[in-house]
Amino acid sequence: GGPVAAPAIDLTVKFLIRLANLQVKLLDVRYSLANAGGGTTYTVRVAFTGNHEGEIALRASDRVCAQIASGMLGEPVAPDAKSVILDATSEFLNIVGGNLSAVGARQGKKVELSTPRSGDVPTAGRNIVVAHLGTPDGDIEFIFVVG
Repeated sequence: GGPVAAPAIDLTVKFLIRLANLQVKLLDVRYSLANAGGGTTYTVRVAFTGNHEGEIALRASDRVCAQIASGMLGEPVAPDAKSVILDATSEFLNIVGGNLSAVGARQGKKVELSTPRSGDVPTAGRNIVVAHLGTPDGDIEFIFVVG
């Protein structure tokens, strides 16, 4: 999943800065997914098929997800407004996925996205890349799974 994971991570960082207005930096990249820490976290994910099959996902605290949602909607969103947050962060991930699809097309690869959904990403027996992104209010995990 290496060749597609790198542009996916780049796109995610760019869009978090541009669309969600977050100060983000890539802290590190890991090849396994830790259990979510304490507190409320939200995970949204979009599956894709084509030359590769897998999912992209984003996991972060309710506060950070509320900031992404606020950036997407252009108005403040409370950290407990779960349905609004999931809709807006799903839309964010859809934009990342759509751009990833365009990058793939330029490389002659086919990437078709399915509808976003929330919930934990199944990782057993799959290749996984986790980009650990730092923001002033907490970390974001951008998860790229293939296989």
